[in-house]
Amino acid sequence: MPHLSGDAVAGIRRFNRFYTNILSLTNRFLLESPFSLAEARVLFEIGHQERCTARDLSTLLHLDPGYLSRMLSRFCRIGLVVRAPSPLDGRSTVLQLTSDGKNALEQLEAASDRQLGTLLGHLSPREMHRLLLSMGAIEHLLDAGSAPEPDIRTFLPGDLSCIASRHARLYEEEYGFDATFEYYVMAGMASFLKDWSGCGDPRRKGKGNVWVVEQDGLFGGSIAVVETEEKTAQLRWFLLEPEYRGKGFGNRLMEKAVNFCASEGYERVFLWTVSDLLAARHLYEKWGFTLMETKEHYIWGKTLTEERWDSVL
Repeated sequence: MPHLSGDAVAGIRRFNRFYTNILSLTNRFLLESPFSLAEARVLFEIGHQERCTARDLSTLLHLDPGYLSRMLSRFCRIGLVVRAPSPLDGRSTVLQLTSDGKNALEQLEAASDRQLGTLLGHLSPREMHRLLLSMGAIEHLLDAGSAPEPDIRTFLPGDLSCIASRHARLYEEEYGFDATFEYYVMAGMASFLKDWSGCGDPRRKGKGNVWVVEQDGLFGGSIAVVETEEKTAQLRWFLLEPEYRGKGFGNRLMEKAVNFCASEGYERVFLWTVSDLLAARHLYEKWGFTLMETKEHYIWGKTLTEERWDSVL
């Protein structure tokens, strides 16, 4: 079992207290109704599933079968739920809401809608978007099976600013680079955007491309192809967030970039890296790049060995 720091435990408990208080989940009854949270969830699932069985409910809601059986017996007794033979298997029964049960569920959902309106009505569209992203992140981090597969797409407005920011932060945290590295990255991006958009020379418009790894709106990594001469391109801004490393995303980004270079008719592709980036060097070798030049000098606040790697397509 992984060890959680005291700060992590305290933060999680603080959020739990906040969340249960804000939704009044510490009360015995939910939304001023005669139902507990578990009872309301059972009514919701019966009302929204086409063929719902007691076994389905027990598995989905992680309810003790004995506790669930007593709850369903009560619902049947007060006229909210009926049991009917399953159309697929006459030996089993499905659960259905009666008209009173449907009315009770409608009142619960209306009360829930009013509560959400009260809680969230003051949020701006940007704040609502941020909240939904945060809620999705919590859901997917705690339930890995629900997380969508990260997407690799071409860059959109605003992406290069994010890439520059993550380069500056990660290289400072992991390698101790200073602020001059951020300037170096941003200067290269400004030049790329000027040419790519045709601001400098319309004949060069659209040269090169950038790809971004994204999951639920969150940045996961990047790579770029920048044309330096008519038949020569440079790979730049190759980066993976720590949680995306060792999962094949570096290989997929390299594939995007190298295939693009081949399709655009480039004859040579090169890149600059530093000797400390061992995993990246291994990946470059795998994709047919050869170390061509090294130079040691003081740059970005450190003495580093820069390396040029080339590939002939």
